[in-house]
Parts: sequence; structure tokens; C-alpha cells
Amino acid sequence: MEFFNYHEFLVETSGTSPSLVVNHFPNNYCAQDSLCFATTRIVRVPRCYTSSSLSDIIPQFSNFVPGTETAALSNSNVSTFTVAGSFDGNIFGITSLTPLVPALLSPHQFQDIVNSVNDHLYRAFNPYSYQVVIENTLQVLSGGLFSSLWNRYISESYSKRELLQLERYIESLNDTLAAKDVKIISPRLSGYLSLDFQIPKPQETQINPGS
Repeated sequence: MEFFNYHEFLVETSGTSPSLVVNHFPNNYCAQDSLCFATTRIVRVPRCYTSSSLSDIIPQFSNFVPGTETAALSNSNVSTFTVAGSFDGNIFGITSLTPLVPALLSPHQFQDIVNSVNDHLYRAFNPYSYQVVIENTLQVLSGGLFSSLWNRYISESYSKRELLQLERYIESLNDTLAAKDVKIISPRLSGYLSLDFQIPKPQETQINPGS
């Protein structure tokens, strides 16, 4: 089975052939009447359900660079996001390549970020890690008092601690990426259905931005 990014679709516009590939979206993480909404877009990295046998309960995201998936729409003459036309007030290309890589992040940076997020999520949601097994055992033996007392007054659960580590990692990354106007949205806000990257809204002059 070929893998593809389900956060993209084709649109036909007058005078444009072939169809445009819509693969960046309105920023639903800010108010629609805000400057942020008007000047930014979202590139969504899809959740992957084939990376492990537990991927139905452990959120994991595709580490394919958008546009390099095995079922991606490609063109041998296009190696970066290249403007081919506009739709609904925004510009798009004819391939699955997005404005994110390599214009704003290198392929290595992108994959390092996704792999790190995946590692945090695996540790947080893996029900068979020894930390979780110990906590669950203590919970059963104490008749539910363990979480009521230990987690309330002494320490959060292992899963919560790992998710807090993920939030800190994302905050640190966003501080580093601020100079490029790139922001990683916590996957908690998307219900762990996608890993979203906030980027500057592509402009009409943004042709071959990676060159």
C-alpha cells in the first residue's frame, strides 16, 4: 500500500492545467479576524498508523518530507514548492511539495522534529512501558489511592510527565524557529490527529523559494 498525505486535495481553476494541489490550510488555531489568521497558513503532517503495532493507541506522525511520500504527486521538473496558480485567495503548486521544506526547514530538520515528537509520544502513551505497568499495579493494589494521593501531592503520572516534556520541547523549538516565522502547534490541540506547522502565508512571488 502506498503512503500519501491525506491532508491535501486537488482543485481545478480556470486557466490552470493541471489541477492545483492544496496542501496548506487556514490557521484554525487563531481567530479568523486576527492578523495571525490573515498572514499565516498551516501545513499538516498526517498521523501514521503503520509505524508500530500499537499505532492505534500511540499517536505517531509521518516522517516523510511532505511531497516525498510514495503516492505523492510529483513532477521531475519541480524540486521545491513552485507557484502554479491561485485558489480561494491563496497560491499553490502542481505537486505535493509544500512551502515548508526546504524553504523554511531542511529535510533533516523536519525529520528530526517529527522523530523527536514521535519518541515523546511513544514514551507517553505506551501502555507496556515498565513505568506505566508499575503505576497501574500500584493503582490496583491501593484500590485507586495511588493516583489520588501520589499523583496529586507528590508527582504527576509518568505519561503526564512525558507529555509535559513534549510541550517543553515544542516551546524550545518554537523559540529557535521564531526567526523563520515557523511555529509548531502542540499535537494536543489537534487531538493528536496531525502535527501542524504554522508558516508565513506564501506570496505570489514565492517561486522556487529554496533556491
